[in-house]
Amino acid sequence: MMIGLNSDKKPYLDTIKYLDPPEIVEPPQYYLNLKFVIGCKTLYQEQPVYNILKYTQGSKVVYPNGNIIVVQDTKSETDVSKKQQYYFGHTEEIISLAVHPKSTNIIATGTCKSEINIWDVETKMTLVQINDFHKHGICKLRFSLDGTQLLTVGQDSDNSLAVYDWVANRLLSTSKIDRQPIVDICYKTNSSFVTCGSFLRLWFQAGRNLSFDQLGPKQTSVTLAFNQELISGDENGEITMWKDKKPIKKLGHVGKVTVLVGLKTQLYSAGQDGRILVWTLQSNQLQQNNILQTDVYYPIYSLDARSENLVYINSQCDIVDVFITSSRTNPIIKGHGIEISGLALSLQAINNNMQRIFIVTCGMDRLVKIWDYQSKSQHKESELFKNGLKAIDWSNNGLFIAVGDVKSQIFLLNDQLNIINFTTTKFKSQKLSQPISEIRFNPDSNKLAVGGTWGPSHLEIYSITKTKSLDITNFLVINTGFTSGMSKLDWSVDSLYVLATSETYELKCINIQRMKDQLLSNELKWSTLTCQYGPIVQEIYPYKQGEDVTSVFTNFDKKFIITGDKYGTVSLFNCPALTPLSRKYPVHSGPVVNVKASPIITRLSNSEKAREYLVAFSIGNQGLMIWDIDQDINKPTEIDQDKLIQQLGMPQQSVKKVGYEKYGKIKQEELQFSDENQDPQDILLQNTIFMKPWMSNIKEPSQYYKDPINQNTPPLINLVIDHAFGYRGNDCKNNIRYLKNGSILYHTASLGIVYDSNINHQKIYNLHTDDIISIDLHPDGIRVATGEVNTGIIYVWDSNTLQTLCKFAQLTTGVISLSFSPKGEKLVAVSMDEFNEIGVFDITTKNDIGGQLIYKFQTSKQKIFEARMISEVQFITIGPCHLKVWTLENRIISDNFSTNQVFVTSTYLDDDEFYVTDLELRLIQYKFAYDVRRKIKVQESKQYPLPGGEKLPSIIEALNLTKEMIIMGFKDSTIQIIDRKTFELIYHLKISDILRGTFMPIIKSVCLGQENKIIVGTFGCEIIELMTKDTKITPTTKFIAKSLMKGHYAPNLKSELWGLAIDGDFAYTCGDDATLRQWSLSQKKQVNFVKTNQDNNYNEIKPDESGQLLDMVKGRSIAIAPEYIVVGFKDGSIRLYDRDLKQKVLMKIGKDWISDIKISPKNDIIAFASHDNCIYVYTFPELVQSVKPLRKHSDFIKNIDFSQDGNKLISTCGGYDLIYWDVKTGKQLPNGRIQLRDEFWSQWTNILGWPVQGIWQETFVGLEINCVARSNNQFSARSPDNYYLLAVGNDYNEILLYRYPCVNRNSLPLKRRGHSSPLAQVKFSQDDKYLVSLGGEDMTLIVWKVVRVQV
Repeated sequence: MMIGLNSDKKPYLDTIKYLDPPEIVEPPQYYLNLKFVIGCKTLYQEQPVYNILKYTQGSKVVYPNGNIIVVQDTKSETDVSKKQQYYFGHTEEIISLAVHPKSTNIIATGTCKSEINIWDVETKMTLVQINDFHKHGICKLRFSLDGTQLLTVGQDSDNSLAVYDWVANRLLSTSKIDRQPIVDICYKTNSSFVTCGSFLRLWFQAGRNLSFDQLGPKQTSVTLAFNQELISGDENGEITMWKDKKPIKKLGHVGKVTVLVGLKTQLYSAGQDGRILVWTLQSNQLQQNNILQTDVYYPIYSLDARSENLVYINSQCDIVDVFITSSRTNPIIKGHGIEISGLALSLQAINNNMQRIFIVTCGMDRLVKIWDYQSKSQHKESELFKNGLKAIDWSNNGLFIAVGDVKSQIFLLNDQLNIINFTTTKFKSQKLSQPISEIRFNPDSNKLAVGGTWGPSHLEIYSITKTKSLDITNFLVINTGFTSGMSKLDWSVDSLYVLATSETYELKCINIQRMKDQLLSNELKWSTLTCQYGPIVQEIYPYKQGEDVTSVFTNFDKKFIITGDKYGTVSLFNCPALTPLSRKYPVHSGPVVNVKASPIITRLSNSEKAREYLVAFSIGNQGLMIWDIDQDINKPTEIDQDKLIQQLGMPQQSVKKVGYEKYGKIKQEELQFSDENQDPQDILLQNTIFMKPWMSNIKEPSQYYKDPINQNTPPLINLVIDHAFGYRGNDCKNNIRYLKNGSILYHTASLGIVYDSNINHQKIYNLHTDDIISIDLHPDGIRVATGEVNTGIIYVWDSNTLQTLCKFAQLTTGVISLSFSPKGEKLVAVSMDEFNEIGVFDITTKNDIGGQLIYKFQTSKQKIFEARMISEVQFITIGPCHLKVWTLENRIISDNFSTNQVFVTSTYLDDDEFYVTDLELRLIQYKFAYDVRRKIKVQESKQYPLPGGEKLPSIIEALNLTKEMIIMGFKDSTIQIIDRKTFELIYHLKISDILRGTFMPIIKSVCLGQENKIIVGTFGCEIIELMTKDTKITPTTKFIAKSLMKGHYAPNLKSELWGLAIDGDFAYTCGDDATLRQWSLSQKKQVNFVKTNQDNNYNEIKPDESGQLLDMVKGRSIAIAPEYIVVGFKDGSIRLYDRDLKQKVLMKIGKDWISDIKISPKNDIIAFASHDNCIYVYTFPELVQSVKPLRKHSDFIKNIDFSQDGNKLISTCGGYDLIYWDVKTGKQLPNGRIQLRDEFWSQWTNILGWPVQGIWQETFVGLEINCVARSNNQFSARSPDNYYLLAVGNDYNEILLYRYPCVNRNSLPLKRRGHSSPLAQVKFSQDDKYLVSLGGEDMTLIVWKVVRVQV
């Protein structure tokens, strides 16, 4: 296997034997849910962060930790499990925060890079996302007094400010401030604000213009607008009120004033001295009224006031609630004042088989703290140590805690955090004391292994004596051979070995008895596995092999691995981690120093139901995060899911045919290496299209001297889609909807179509580049979401204006299902990747993409057919043998619900219930009830056998509901309408009985609209509207059926269209669906069609045993004469039809498919190009062969064209030959390039030749362009700027429009997209008003209006 992504081989790779990855890759069956955060941000880049804690709704406060915002309830009686909620909208470290002055549920947060999010506390949804101006961090944020504007200050070299109309996400003003840091900002009025840095400046805003007056001295540290007065605090503890730009000072604090907060008539100040002072404004003078004592005089960094309470954060990372009237304090959260560096767990048994988890941490604040998992609070705190602490462990017997500091000392503590004894290790040299990097008890709790930070490093082993103290006289010092400091340590189960890693990618298995390292054996069993190198963890690295992972924990029993990396991400892998597949949680703002998971806990307290618990913990920077480890209990079903998908006709990902493959040829262009030292770029150039044989057989016209004026520029033409014939009905369901205005919504190819049936007019949304396979209509009946089959691109757009509202590209593969939430604020999407990834998007966020991804989650290999939003916080997923309810709380949680082997074929959601249908023809109803937390649980389910009994068709394909009725579409073209309350049959009809001429009327979509109209989509690519005059549908109702749209359908997954010809107003097409169709370009409809599956006796040619149509009925090419239409087929046969599309002749011409047919201008000769490398020439219409087959081509023939007199042919092939022929003699014209250089060919459809050489780019190899067509008339008749149009269809789904002739390789085209597959044909109408294009695999015919651009 390939090891790593970088070229530098790591030393540890030589010491291990890697394991082979599994044949079947599964995502982890466990996932993490964040349950509690201990700690908060007080430092950024080792400097204090001020004003980071704010009151919001009621008793809740908000503050950042890492990349998330904690919403904390300060009420002491609140259940611990409900005390915290989280906002996950950021991907970067949060360093600034502000609360809206009018709506305290609106919060603005800024990060260390470019993100500013304005979000809602109640919903945790992002309202606006700004990232257009600041690029180096946003250190300060403030709303204006009326809340309409947002003032921001960045951390660029000039500390620039910006003012936003945040509701409109519009930048109003910007300005540079100062080279010195800005420490505070505030609004004085709605049009003036203050910045506090090296100078105190009062800014005035007039429209987009900014100006300022300079007020104060350099010592100003904080500002506040209080009762229309400007108040500031400074470095010396003085509080200053500014009257007419003059300071009135009051001494208040000892040291720096850090925070000013106003509440009604009182002003509160806090400072470096840890005191909170109360001030009032009397006779325009500030008067100090009171001192609110704090429990410990630590500097206060953040303070906010609400009603009768204050809340503050001090330098120790403690959040404290203060009752103003009594000065009583209530600690809310305790934390570490500086970086948390060590983490360990202890699971302790209590009475009645109860267990309790305790967490111990240490930090650079010189403290050891024990935390109680159940109460999520601090349990014990040590006395201050002399030095900062770096490593910690808790013995398995729960009696000892070992701590290592930054000065090479280790301490043995008891469980009460009292020091038993300590010693200075050998890591201390005469000159330097190195920090202890790792410390670990052995499984028997009688030995302690210690490692140091610097190298060359050694390992020290200490014993725990019988007197329960550290033996500091007799200990082992083992030379490990590490060239750098030790990073991780693990003991073997038998305590005979230590596994250790270093900072320079070394891995050692150390034999304690022999006091040296040995080869690592995969047979050794380890009590813990925290080392970041080894076969068990071979694929845990995010980018480069062996790098970036900072912490590891392995659970051997439950077979999962938790890792933390230097980017702040906690990841969950299978154990062993033999593939990089994981669940990722980017929550910390810096390196994740440590991760741990508890053993299995069977019970936590008497009040809890006995069950297994797993808990994880991660530390990074100043945050300890507590996670529940939940298990996805639904295993993939033991069925052939791929076979079921085919049976149900579900979309599948596929790669479009390009190059030779699209012609049914398996041929690989091989680059020939003439010299092994030759430059690969030179080899590539030797194989470009311009090095092929055709280039030696072209010659410019004799009168051609230079390109006409502007010949290399795009033509002065615009192409606008006039109409698209197609509907994706072969593998999509329930994909037609009535819009609010009565128009019809559906899709074909990459087009979203809004169709007004009253005037036969389409509005087309045309930004997708691949097939649309999923669609949903917003509850407002206007907005639409569409998703692609391969790329994962999702667009949300307005069906009235066709304006793009959102674009999401976070899913990497096709989107099989989309669903808006009931309120329309969220959108859930299901990916078609191997693990059925789910994405949930907020479409209300205002940012540059119109919305925001709020959740992304890999489920399992169990296929998901559909997802439906039940509420704003829950959705269901449905697939074979599974139905799940997912809750959006902190992270996605799934509540599993078995469907008892139900194979879902169609679903519909409505209010508090939803319905599914299965292969056993049951309609299954699920009802939901809300629990006390408004979370939906499955309440009951009922199964109803449908009316009709054994006479029912085999599969229910479509389902739609109203308040009174359920409408179902079946595979045999039946539609049933049943009463929603009684489930009795109301109405039954068969489409094929009421509408003649329908083709393959398998019902794929039904929708009931206004006035009891029913819109129906079929497998045969037909959209039908059923109308009635009855105001209520009853058994006697009469429906009238009207066909609104018809198109080619896809009988197989890889069906294609190939044949296109135009005559007058009519276009003719054929393909793999065994039909020949006639379309009116002006009337925008299909006017006739015939099945091409008749033999010479006019009997139907049946499909083969597998149901596949035979090649002799699959059309490949078309030509039109005044009285006849000639169609070529894939097996080399041709059929002759009259103008009524009645078959006249069937005969075999070639041995392989007929790729092109041309009739001479005089209509007396017809030529057939075949994939058997021959051209066949016949008289017409007698169809008598006039000359022997033309056989000089080296590969399959692609195109042929007649000369004006019909006596000459020009042809090209897959071998890049360009050959001229004399039709009368059947001979090749070797000198044709000279002889016919001035010929203006009756048509030009050859992709090679002198007049089209400019369409090929320098690097093309000849497979990229599929079809060309020259216009019939000039578009600029004035010489010398006269030109025809040249339409080109390529493998990139594009139509290119050049000026003809196109001979310069730098020629620029007009580009248009609409198809989702390589183009098969392009043709101009005879009057050149239309260009018609045929998508090969998208089965869509697009009519483009050719519009002249006025200059």
